[in-house]
Amino acid sequence: MANYVPVYPSLNHGNPDRLWSLYGYGDHQTYAPFESSRNEFDDRYSPQHDAEGQSQHEWKQEPVLCPQTPVDSLYEIHEPPPKDNTLLERLLYWKWEIGACFLILIAIFAILATLYPHEGRPQPNWPYLISVNSLLSVYGAVLKAALAYIVGSGISQLQWRWYARERPLFDLVRYDSAGRGPLGSLRWLWANHLRQPLTAFGAILTIVAIAIDPFIQQLVLYDGCSIPQDDGLAALPRTNYFENTGVHIGAGDASVTPELQAAVNSGVFSAGQPVNFSCSTGNCTFPDTFATVGYCSRCRDVSDIVQFNQRCYQSYQNRSTPVPCSSSDEGAGGQNLTALIPGGISVNTTALGGQPDVAAMGFTESGEIQFLINKANFSDTGYTIGGQNKTVLGCNDPELNNTWPCRGWGAASCTLEPCVRVYQSSINAGVLSETVLEDSVGTGWGGTGQRKPVMGLVDTKCITPQERDGLIKDGYKIDPSTRWLGYNTTTEVTLTMPAEAPFPTSLSTHNCLYNLDYLTNAALFRNYLVEFFTGTISGQWAEGGCCAGFDGPQDLLSFFNFSDVDFKDVDKRFGNVADSLTKFVRENGNPNRSVYATGQVLRYETCLNVQWSWIAMPVSLATLTLVFFILTIITTERHHLPIWKSNPLAFVFHGPGSAGLLSTGKLCAEQDQTVILNTTQGMESVSKGIVIKLDDVDGETRLTEVTGHSESQKVSVFLI
Repeated sequence: MANYVPVYPSLNHGNPDRLWSLYGYGDHQTYAPFESSRNEFDDRYSPQHDAEGQSQHEWKQEPVLCPQTPVDSLYEIHEPPPKDNTLLERLLYWKWEIGACFLILIAIFAILATLYPHEGRPQPNWPYLISVNSLLSVYGAVLKAALAYIVGSGISQLQWRWYARERPLFDLVRYDSAGRGPLGSLRWLWANHLRQPLTAFGAILTIVAIAIDPFIQQLVLYDGCSIPQDDGLAALPRTNYFENTGVHIGAGDASVTPELQAAVNSGVFSAGQPVNFSCSTGNCTFPDTFATVGYCSRCRDVSDIVQFNQRCYQSYQNRSTPVPCSSSDEGAGGQNLTALIPGGISVNTTALGGQPDVAAMGFTESGEIQFLINKANFSDTGYTIGGQNKTVLGCNDPELNNTWPCRGWGAASCTLEPCVRVYQSSINAGVLSETVLEDSVGTGWGGTGQRKPVMGLVDTKCITPQERDGLIKDGYKIDPSTRWLGYNTTTEVTLTMPAEAPFPTSLSTHNCLYNLDYLTNAALFRNYLVEFFTGTISGQWAEGGCCAGFDGPQDLLSFFNFSDVDFKDVDKRFGNVADSLTKFVRENGNPNRSVYATGQVLRYETCLNVQWSWIAMPVSLATLTLVFFILTIITTERHHLPIWKSNPLAFVFHGPGSAGLLSTGKLCAEQDQTVILNTTQGMESVSKGIVIKLDDVDGETRLTEVTGHSESQKVSVFLI
């Protein structure tokens, strides 16, 4: 059987200095080698021993332990050779930590490489049901593990700097716990605070690293999105030429078709109908703007220029006699109040009972459509024409007291005219959304010298340089500040022209010329709109004044809305009429001049949105960890600390009671070795030849050395 020798300092032959002499603390720095010859005891444990002995104790690994002999026969303990390790050699002691640093960089790069290509796109369809979140979890785990390894190794290394001064032995436990995880780091901070700033820095990093996982998961947010689809149709109607005349009713005159009349009525009574469109998925986008012939409206509030004329009179024997309204007989007969828009329409309201006129609409000689509401009450009664309490309406508010209901009257002057509209459109969930970016209002249309009169406008942003030169040559002045140019059309507007037709036909082939049939537009205004937007609204007198109800044409009553109308309502109504007319024009343009506006079909998907701000924490933590690692290396080199980190052999070979191993352990190797016990490699090399066991010695549980025997070889041990 092998001999067991307990590993503790009392076996140093009664010499207390022998324990520390190997480390330069005793009276002697070195021991002279002593070699012993083989004896009978050695032969018993030699490799040539019988099978029974070999079965009881066989050492197959190199190096092996020999039977107990004086330590001097195995070790030469002397000063190390005069050779300093280079910085590169010392950095090799940190090879695993440096590898972890690269692993951190790889994890961060992998996160970026995974998220950036898929931002704003549908979730990738990877095999084996792998998702972006699962990859982020893997990256987060790798990043967290690498951070923990670097910081834990650094904290363990910093304990040797801590013990440069006298410290409690229990601090070894604190440092060991701090290098293992957040709880130990928290305990270290609680006990030592910032007495070792770099260690405290590492402990804080360990604690903060807990939050890496939720921060990485917050990077990804899933939301609905639309992505382009290669197949499908996205189209919106538009036209460059519109003609829709009714039957001939006279020289240069025609009736208005029922369809065009219905378009006007729809704008007044059922506004908001979108144009017919094609979108196979219900989600389409039209990146390019497009223009079309249509109608536009403009309104301005002219309430401030309304003039009032009040007259009072008395009636006697069917005769009316004018009297001053301020006389004592005021009100004995009646009153008459006339409201007038200078150069426009007027409303004459009389207080004789019955049904006085309270509002009117009509055309002016310049073609404007005016709407006027008169005062129905001859004194401020605190009520509107429709009988609403002004206080309840909020007329005491300065922002509201100038509205038509609070004032008691109002007037608007509007225009409705043909124009070219420029649209930006999109279709989402089957709902069309269109915005008018600009129009040609304010630019006069050109005429024509053809037998069939047409009106013309040219889009100067659309024409080619050759067409621009042609227009200038024909005498047109192109204003850079104005997009539209009135053009006298001289070419056929209803036929399909060759794509490479010369100027001026090329204006039509490039869709830069917009035309409107003159007779269609003239008949619309002369034979329908003039009558449609002309009339008066009368009120029904009731006890206490006007008005209990209102009578008049339905279209005017729609504008009047029982007196609950303001300028913005009138403006919106005319805008609705213009939109409805434009819708009809776009859907019924000349087939040869009506190229559809095409767009991109989209399909709905669940897309990955990246919240990049959440990556700031993992990146910052990784950066601070690298800084901590660099500072740890600098501290180690600056104070010439051994690079032991958390290696437990450091306590065995260099702690109190460690000399017992060297005094009893026998290392047998196939060749002579040189061992530097102040390095991790040296300690590990020697430890491979020492076998220990947890045993009961004299009633105490201790780690004891198991001694064996092999051919003795000499090992040089340097204790630095």
